[in-house]
Amino acid sequence: GVSMALTPMSFFVFLDTYATVFLKHRDRQQTRHDQVVSALAKLEQTSLDIEAMSEQIAESETVLSDWHRGSAQMLKAISARSSLVERKRREIEAVLPGAVAPSEIKQMQAEVVSGKEAVALELTDALPLLEEARAALAAVNLKEIVAIRSMKNPPSVIRAVMDAVLVILHRPVVKFAPADDKAHGLFKDSFITAQMFLGEADCIQQMEQYPPEEIQGEDYEILLPYLELAVFTADSAKKASPAAAGMLTWVLKMCEYQKVRISLQPRVDQIRKLEQSLVHVSEEKATARRQLDELQGEMAAMQKEFEETFSEKGQLESETEDTKAKLRAAHALIEAMQTEKVDWTRQSSVLAAGLTCAAAD
Repeated sequence: GVSMALTPMSFFVFLDTYATVFLKHRDRQQTRHDQVVSALAKLEQTSLDIEAMSEQIAESETVLSDWHRGSAQMLKAISARSSLVERKRREIEAVLPGAVAPSEIKQMQAEVVSGKEAVALELTDALPLLEEARAALAAVNLKEIVAIRSMKNPPSVIRAVMDAVLVILHRPVVKFAPADDKAHGLFKDSFITAQMFLGEADCIQQMEQYPPEEIQGEDYEILLPYLELAVFTADSAKKASPAAAGMLTWVLKMCEYQKVRISLQPRVDQIRKLEQSLVHVSEEKATARRQLDELQGEMAAMQKEFEETFSEKGQLESETEDTKAKLRAAHALIEAMQTEKVDWTRQSSVLAAGLTCAAAD
């Protein structure tokens, strides 16, 4: 070969070239080592991920299993509640419109309105009786009242008129009965009580303001014996006292008005019965509707809960399937890389040893 002279300069050039080549080789070895270590780390992480995904899938399948059991119970409850609501709806349709049809309800309402109008009209037609009663009292003066009050032994007509006044005003009176002593009248009376009443400053005003509807059926029965007396006439009263005649007219007109009211009472009772029936139907319907609304509200809440749970279940199933797909891919990767893993492990050891030696050099 050709011999070359070694000079200090050429030796330094050689060292510089060697160092450059060595560093490049070491860097390539380091890079390769890092790549191998990184690949092995990824394989190890994949193995860990497989374990985590397996645990996640197991938990998800447990949750799904619980959901299936719970959903079956929930569906059963919803079905039962739905049946209850449907039965209640049928009850409303059968009982309410069935027992009292809408057309019948309208007819009842019309009867109530027309009945009230008819009663009001007849009472209006009877109002002149009350006007006559008040007009009769307006003609009574205080002097005549004092005269009657001062009587020691008043005529039977005055006794009868005053007892009738007391009965209407619901003042205490003795029970009508024939008198024991005919010299003191034809019947037992309450003239002493009448005298006390006439002594009240507003006695006539009390009569004027007395509401005729306060005269009850039993009051009219008590009045009948007086009304049937032969002396209980306007002529008899006028002969005895103008004031007595005015009060007798008041009694008669009040009684006539009350007879009109009594004759209307069956119709009033029928109207009230119809109104009560309408109220009962309305209350029954409102109660049933309220119960139905409550049941439907409960069912809607259960349905909403089921739908929300079903949506969560669908999302969980989707996530579980995605995880299973990733798990299958990871298993396939690990299985496919087994040979490479062994080779990379060997390479990592060799490269690590080489780098150690290089560092020592």
